[in-house]
Amino acid sequence: MKPSPGRGSVLMYGASALLGLAILIGLALLLILIIRPPQPLTVAIGQLQATECPAGSGAPACFQFDVTNTGERNGTARCTVTPASETAATFINGSRSVEAPLAAGEAQRFYVKVTPTGQGDTVYEPVISCKAA
Repeated sequence: MKPSPGRGSVLMYGASALLGLAILIGLALLLILIIRPPQPLTVAIGQLQATECPAGSGAPACFQFDVTNTGERNGTARCTVTPASETAATFINGSRSVEAPLAAGEAQRFYVKVTPTGQGDTVYEPVISCKAA
């Protein structure tokens, strides 16, 4: 049995069309992945833990906490410390905010020093907030 002359060419055109469609879909998906907007940095803040203050810090109490980049991209985190009532709180460098570059999945430890400003000598945990810089 001999195939009809037009049958092979119809199959060839159909296969070529499917291949072309698959290539276009692949290119479209690649383009979407390449030009998608960058995802903002997302961070997780660990729990504050009381720790010894470094020598010469001039503070009676210090706390440490970890900041982890939970996103898929590298970025810079800006952390700010807000003191509790009747206390003063800063990062070890004396500033109320610090910035740190974080790779995806990376964690960095920060230290905060706290001094009482009221009548007593009691210190309370400060509030820490971090976001993309």
